[in-house]
This record gives sequence, C-alpha cells and structure tokens, in this order.
Amino acid sequence: MTVITRPAEANGSFFGSAEYYPPDAIFALTEAYHKDPSPNKVNLGQGAYRDDRGLPQVLHCVEEALDALDEKGLDHEYLPILGLTGFRERVAELVIGKDVFKSKKDRYYDPDTKSLDFDAYMTALKEAEPGTVIILHACAHNPTGCDPSQEQWCQIGRTVKERRLFPVFDAAYLGFNSGSYDRDAFPIRHFVNDLELEAAICISFAKNMGLYGERVGCLVLHTSTPEAATNSTSVLERIQRGEISNPPAYGAKIVETVLSNPELTETWYQDMANMSNRISSMRHALYNNLLDHATPGLWKHLFRQSGMFGFLGLSPNVVKELRGMRSSPLFIQIVTDLAKETYHIYMADNARISLAGLNESNVAYVAASIAACVRREVQH
Repeated sequence: MTVITRPAEANGSFFGSAEYYPPDAIFALTEAYHKDPSPNKVNLGQGAYRDDRGLPQVLHCVEEALDALDEKGLDHEYLPILGLTGFRERVAELVIGKDVFKSKKDRYYDPDTKSLDFDAYMTALKEAEPGTVIILHACAHNPTGCDPSQEQWCQIGRTVKERRLFPVFDAAYLGFNSGSYDRDAFPIRHFVNDLELEAAICISFAKNMGLYGERVGCLVLHTSTPEAATNSTSVLERIQRGEISNPPAYGAKIVETVLSNPELTETWYQDMANMSNRISSMRHALYNNLLDHATPGLWKHLFRQSGMFGFLGLSPNVVKELRGMRSSPLFIQIVTDLAKETYHIYMADNARISLAGLNESNVAYVAASIAACVRREVQH
C-alpha cells in the first residue's frame, strides 16, 4: 500500500483525524541497520535466518520445488476459500502425524534466573477457569528461548486436560529448535494423539522453509467429533471469505510440492538440521567469546535457551549503547581497534537477539562489544 499527498487545501483533509503510530520497532531497527554505513554493523534484531556470510538463504528443497512447479506450469486461478487443498492436508499430516487421518498474561520467564519459571506457570494453569484459551509456543519460545522439557510438557498436558482448558499452539519454529521437526512437534502430538485433546495449531513456514515474504501458514483445528469438524470448517470458510475472500497460492504451492515429494521432504529435513546446527554453533561461540572477554555476569542461561533467539538479559542502556545511541547515559566515545565511533549492533529493546545474525566473522566483535558495555555499566 502507499499514500500520496499534495499541498493541503483550505478545507483540510478527510484524514485529519488519523493518529500517528510509531513504526514497528524491529522493522525500524532493520531500516537503521541498512542506513548505517559502518563496515562493523551487525543486525541481531530481525528474526530471519542468514547464512555464515550474513546473506538470506533459499533452501535447497525450495529451489527444487520451484523447478518442479516451473516444469508443471503455474496458473493464477482462485483457490478454495479455505486454501489449497493439498497444502492443508500435507500440513495437517506433517504437524499432527499421518495417523490422525484413520487474554490474560501469566508468569513464564524468571528474569533473575533467566530461565523458565515452571512452578509459577503451572500454578497459573491450575488456577485457570475451565474453557480458558491458553497460547503455547510449541518450541523455540519467542522471545525467551526457554522451552519446557518433554516431561514438563506432559505435566502441562495433564493439567490442560484436567482443567478442561483449550490449547492454541503457536508453531512458527518447528524444526528450527532441535533440527528435527518430529522432535519439535512433540507437545502438539502429545496433546492431540496421546491425550486426545481438542486444539488449534497455528503453523508457519516463514522460518523453517525460508518463505518470509510469502507469509505462508495454516490453521489446523483438531476436534473431538466429525460433526464438530464439519461445522468448524464451514465457520472458518465463512470467516475467510469475509476477511480476505481468497488466500494466496504461490507459497502454499511451494510447501505442497515439498511435502508431497518424499525426496524433497527429506531435503527439507536436512536443510532444517543444517540451519539449526549453525544457530547452535553460534550460541556456543557467543558464550565462549563472552567468557574469553571476561564479561561481567553469568551467561549459562544461553544454554538453557534454544532456537533462533537468545535472551541476553542486558539493560536498556547497554542495548542503546550497543546501537550507538548517544542519548544513552552510558555512552562514551569508543576509540579502540574494534570500533572507532560506535558499535553499530542492533538488537530488540528487550535484548532479544536473533542468533542467525551471528557468523564466524562477527561473533567475536559482538561479544567484545557486549563485554565492554556491560563492564562499563558495572563500573558506573
């Protein structure tokens, strides 16, 4: 979308009552990063996978799927209102398993220990009223990176069933966490297959298939009766028709092609494992470099986290200084071999970083910069 303007007329504008909303914080960070001319700049804000050269990556399975679609020939016809049929069927099989076819905020993260506060979380679940909708990150919790263990997921599932709560899974990073889609989908399959719970699963392929701009995803509802499934489908179809009329096709066709071909599916699994392994290696490299620079504080929480993100626990002032914001009271002109002016390191205000933004060329620089800023904060 775009907005154009011309000199205001005497009678004013029909849009005069429109309020100004500040830009999205993460996208504003990325824009600032692109405008920054420094060769040392590092973008740790946007949650998009990058290879070890810092470049976007088109997965091998997607390249092969595009070739297959090109050979087949693409049309631009309307899809069914609910979306591409083969795409929806393959996604449901993928996330739940093929056998399936015979707003209140509670404490989750403890900032003191920088880990999951499981006891407080379970207390909140046990106090929830029957029928309460609970949102669960299936894996790679964003932003904390702190996931329950499989044993803890089983405890959560039992409580959800006993309290008759309705789980909605946010599943944006399946396969990214451990490198195994099946392992990351454990909580979903445990709830649906083992506990036979009704659930909603919100699946995205933006991250794990690298289809960021296609915004391709799927809502999977698991109901307890065929009648509920039929009626729910009709309701979703009616909502979809009223909201967007018809869903986009291109990304759905790519995913359907990958999931319908066992060889492409296996290639995708390997792509996810490769990305997960690189991110894990960067997590270890950041930790080791922080220790090498004797960074004040404890950093083992990085290993209690998993997935694309790292929740560093830095203060807002340190985050600002790392960006090079002179408004930070901690800002002191840096004259070192690392940075002549500022650090040029961009991360979210809450010190959440995308580990995919790290690579062998910048991880030592990032760790040294964090160490310098944290040390200066401690001294002040």
